[in-house]
Amino acid sequence: MFHFDWVPVLFSADTDSLWPQLFSPVLAVCFLSALLVWLQLPILGNASSSEVGIVGVLVSFATVFRTQQSYSRFWEGRSKLGMMMAGIVDAASITGVLLESGPCQDDRWRREQKAEVARLLRLYMREAAAFLRSASVTTAKRTEYWRNGDEVERDLSEILGSTLVKQTEHTEASATEARKLDAMAPRTRAPAVLQWLRRALQTAATDEKHGGALIAGSDASARMLLLSQETTSALGTLQREFNACCKIATTPLPVQYVRISRLLRFVFVFSCPLLLANKLGWSCVLFCGLLAFGYHAIDAVGLALSNPFVGKLGEATLDGRFVAAVCTDVDALLTEAEAFPQVQLVAQHRGLNGRELQQQQKAAKEKKQNEGMVDEEDETVLQRAMQHVLRGA
Repeated sequence: MFHFDWVPVLFSADTDSLWPQLFSPVLAVCFLSALLVWLQLPILGNASSSEVGIVGVLVSFATVFRTQQSYSRFWEGRSKLGMMMAGIVDAASITGVLLESGPCQDDRWRREQKAEVARLLRLYMREAAAFLRSASVTTAKRTEYWRNGDEVERDLSEILGSTLVKQTEHTEASATEARKLDAMAPRTRAPAVLQWLRRALQTAATDEKHGGALIAGSDASARMLLLSQETTSALGTLQREFNACCKIATTPLPVQYVRISRLLRFVFVFSCPLLLANKLGWSCVLFCGLLAFGYHAIDAVGLALSNPFVGKLGEATLDGRFVAAVCTDVDALLTEAEAFPQVQLVAQHRGLNGRELQQQQKAAKEKKQNEGMVDEEDETVLQRAMQHVLRGA
């Protein structure tokens, strides 16, 4: 079968943000080439391909090296961010198991402690993401020195949307915690939340109610030892990977190198029409246009990847996806959120939570057994309710 998979796709959602940066320089080079050919001006004579190639190698090396370093920053940022997210989920899993291991019979207290740990883990992720976003915006302003800072921030706000919130907005923090966070430097807010989390876990390990503790152990010392052995690695990972992300978010590419590479690219691209107009004729317009497109496109990609947490390209942009994913995982491990989306759908439709649905299902099954009724299709009440919802009732 004949297909068009080999045809390059120039316009897509991932590359639309790059075209405005490429249109102006490419159009300017094409216009200059056409003007020189039309006027037939022997500006700089007929240059040989070797002469142009020598300069082109130098410019190509500077451009590609910068793009390579930008990709290294992007890949490291995405890796460290993923490890920090994995550490949060790991901490939620470990603490969930520990808080269920004790002999305490007070289920309400157990739920409250698990909900508090979940809240602090979510708050940690939100504060960490907020700082990485704000620091990356500041770094982007320094990297794009040729643009107005307000213009750079406005462009990034279109990418990040509502997630680029003010530093004074601390979602899920209590009023007292919010005042403490406001008094801190932005970089120390996430470590402060981590400290609160450690304190909450220590309280859960030492306190006892109704003749037992939430964590298994003969006494407070044994419980603290177990808590330390199980959570030290996971909580240590959070701070270590957060520091690695901060290094990338707060450190721009060397501005001097960016200046030199931009100057070399500009001189080379706009001098090619002067060197090749008489030699190539009207084909100089196409050749110089492709040359300008290649150099400026590679430079634009490198610029977008140099700040991975607010970049226009890549999968490390902190636009709310990662925070939502972590919060969902933490809630699934520590709170009584439903395990399956279908259960949530039925619960929302019927105004019940998952436990009430299970109780209703169990009561209906017991009623059937008492009345001697047999369900030949082995279809539960919950499954029929799900089908009822999916039919649009």
